Amino acid sequence: MIKYIFQLIRIKDWWNYIIPPVLGAVYFVILLDTIDVLESYRIISLWFVSIIGTAAFGFTLNDFFDTKDDIKKGKLNSLGLLPKHKQVIIIVFSLCLAITPIIYLKLSLISNILICFQYILLFLYSVPPFRFKNNTYVSTIFDSLYSGLIFILAILLSDIEISHIVFDSIPLVVFIPLLFFFRGFRNILNHHIKDSPYDMVLNTANFALKFGNKITMAIIKTILVFEIIFVFGVLLFIPFPFIKFAIGFILISLIYFVLKLFDIKNRDKNTLDKIQLINDFYEDLLPLFFLILLSLNDMKFLLVLTIHLLLFRNKFVSLLLVKLIYGIVFRKSCGLINRIFGTNL
Repeated sequence: MIKYIFQLIRIKDWWNYIIPPVLGAVYFVILLDTIDVLESYRIISLWFVSIIGTAAFGFTLNDFFDTKDDIKKGKLNSLGLLPKHKQVIIIVFSLCLAITPIIYLKLSLISNILICFQYILLFLYSVPPFRFKNNTYVSTIFDSLYSGLIFILAILLSDIEISHIVFDSIPLVVFIPLLFFFRGFRNILNHHIKDSPYDMVLNTANFALKFGNKITMAIIKTILVFEIIFVFGVLLFIPFPFIKFAIGFILISLIYFVLKLFDIKNRDKNTLDKIQLINDFYEDLLPLFFLILLSLNDMKFLLVLTIHLLLFRNKFVSLLLVKLIYGIVFRKSCGLINRIFGTNL
């Protein structure tokens, strides 16, 4: 039953890709604040539920109006197989799940405006007669905004005092929105390349079909360069207490990416996989980094860290456990024991 519900809301398409980066912003705000641990638990839980509801609402609303097109494309649409009234119930429930926690978060005015803007964009993207999904340029911009940027800004601006700490530096006001906009833009272009065989059937709005995979890939690579520049820009102007941690974080990130590139090269993965590797920075490394800092400040946050690692795939932890601990330490130790005692472990 649960597996079927997950299939209806297409949880595989967003669980590990949308939720962790947005939660990372929540962890960062709590790191800057002076609230107690129990209140932090409450805030994290409320944002967590709201993010899930928002993602489920966006995907189910889109699938509801995509049913006929998906049938023609031969693309699976599990929600579209249900009776209409059941589809509507799932969409409405997802929206309620998204909005209800916001009521209890006591957000700033600008944060509430941004969240309303998020739902308006999701509506305009999917619902006729607007259905901006059918416009190559507008749909690409919409997706770049609502795939993480708007919610992250809403979280960073949720508390006026905290937002002053983050956005007192004008470069950060520029770098943070641009960084997450370009992340969303690169990801939707990547999605268009992968979806082009389906979209070709009905000549659906698709950037890769309109300009070709070669030009789209060139744009993706250019965006990647700007993303890296903006990442270093954010780290350069980050509030002073975090500078020493930022240096360590950069070193850990560089080691991780070198190991991953070597791993991808050995498995003969294509160029797109190497480019998309930067997503690990947003989805895995940043949330983990903030949770480790929170745990160093208060051991009670180890509970949140543990739950986060159990709920979400984390490539950094997997690399550490599988490639380094098992692949090097354990296997080398077994090899040494075999040579000494002549056994076969």
